[in-house]
Amino acid sequence: MLYRIGEALRQGAGNLRRRAVAVTLFAALAVALLSPIVTAKNMFVIVDGNSLTVHNTYTGDAAQALAEAGIHISQYDYVSMPEAPVSGGVVEVFIERSHTVTLEADGKTAVLSTLGQTVGEVLERTGTTLGRLDVVTPNILSPVSEGMVITVTRYDTRIEQVTEEIPFETMRTADKSINVGLEKVTQAGILGQKVLTYEISLRDGIEFSRRLQSEVLTQEPQDELISYGIGGTVVLPSGERVKYKRMLTCTATAYSSEKISNKLTAMGTIARVGAIAVDPKVIPLGSRVYVEGANGKWVYGVAVCEDTGGVIKGNKIDLFFDTEAECWKFGVKKANVYILE
Repeated sequence: MLYRIGEALRQGAGNLRRRAVAVTLFAALAVALLSPIVTAKNMFVIVDGNSLTVHNTYTGDAAQALAEAGIHISQYDYVSMPEAPVSGGVVEVFIERSHTVTLEADGKTAVLSTLGQTVGEVLERTGTTLGRLDVVTPNILSPVSEGMVITVTRYDTRIEQVTEEIPFETMRTADKSINVGLEKVTQAGILGQKVLTYEISLRDGIEFSRRLQSEVLTQEPQDELISYGIGGTVVLPSGERVKYKRMLTCTATAYSSEKISNKLTAMGTIARVGAIAVDPKVIPLGSRVYVEGANGKWVYGVAVCEDTGGVIKGNKIDLFFDTEAECWKFGVKKANVYILE
């Protein structure tokens, strides 16, 4: 529960005034009752918190009268009494007792002696101000007791704005005008932005919750458009430009039928230069291809995929040569294989 300390203190002050009136009336009654039997020179009426002591003495010194009455005063207590010796009549002495309390506020702990009678009075005497949302435990109207721990928990709110990026989508489109294996960005992607506004709740300066108040789009994201090649042309040694559907990078080896009697390919054609072996799962038999070195330093030329081989699997091709000597000379090379339309 939140309290308005000013209003609470006014209520407390009113209670103290009513208590003082009651004490004065009580003292007056005591004087009236005791006056017939009083033989002492001075009567000290001592109001000590909620207790009342009447002490008759010949001394006019109030401090000595308190000592005679066995009333001890600490250095932190407040005593209202005559400074000069008195002579005759009734003398009123008011004692406000201090309490030792522990105040925990703003990350600090202080042990102090205070004259405050309520928690609110202690806070006022120590200059501890309260914010609108702050919570005091015990509440500010609670009476102060010896050894009490008073805790002020600060609550506050603040507004925070956060800018977040919105990712863009990437759209890919096939384009026959672009060579296979190549792609082109036709529209650059642009990140979007939005501003999020949060209400942050703080307890003793530390965030313990946040609530989204609003979300404002400040920049629409723009899709990235990419065209990837599904076609292209290759220039033959003759200068002719031929279209191809796709290009593969393969490992090329060589074979020959020079010393074997069966010179037929898997398709039943005669093995010859320009007829190569492929993996049908990668390049269909009957495909027309153009083969050249991946480094651009050699050319096999246009060929037809008519044969297969036990070790020709995946991106591997076997190029036919007339002689074994040519095969040994060729060895193993990287090749670009263009599958022609």
